[in-house]
Formats: sequence, C-alpha cells, structure tokens
Amino acid sequence: MLLLLISFVFTALGVTLTIKANLVPVAPDGLVQALSQKYNVPFGKIKIYFDLIVVILSCSLMLCVKGGIEGIGIGTILSVFTVGKMISYFAKEEVLDKNEAIYKSKKLLRRYKIL
Repeated sequence: MLLLLISFVFTALGVTLTIKANLVPVAPDGLVQALSQKYNVPFGKIKIYFDLIVVILSCSLMLCVKGGIEGIGIGTILSVFTVGKMISYFAKEEVLDKNEAIYKSKKLLRRYKIL
C-alpha cells in the first residue's frame, strides 16, 4: 500500500512538472490540459473528472463485452481521486514554479541520458 501511495506522488509530480514546464504531455493529459485552459478550471479538478469518466466508461464496456469487470482494482479507484488532488496541491501551492519545473525536468532527463 505504501508503494501505491508513493507511485501516486511521483505520478502527480511528473504530470505537474510536465504541465508547468510547458512540455508536451501524453495524450490524455494533453486533453485534460486543453479542457482546463478552455473552461478556465484548475487542471487537477478536470483530471479527477476525466479519470473518473474514463474508469466508468471502461467498466461499462467490460460489462457489455465480457459480462464482468476485470482489471479495475482498488489502486485504480484510489488513483482517480488521489492523483488529481495531488496535482492540485503541487500546482496551487506553487510548490514548483515554471522555471524550477523546467530545470528539474532537464536535470532528470540528463541524469538518465535522455537529453
């Protein structure tokens, strides 16, 4: 359970760094970012709703196709609500400003010899 919570923190921090540094996010987060900017709603709040809708759609499709729900566990449900809240915390509290996010992103990329 501890590893699960730690993974949520790293996921939220990674998404926050990506958004704050104006890097191109993965497709789902890019859609969340576009919705956030268009409707002027905080990214973390839209992320919670988006993840919840995706999980509900996935469960609905599984019920229709397979007759049961597989692969959706407690980690998925906790992630829906936890990651978005953590992103809101990191973004709202200005834990990372834009320049610091860019610096930390580049530092991580250099460490792993990606950049």
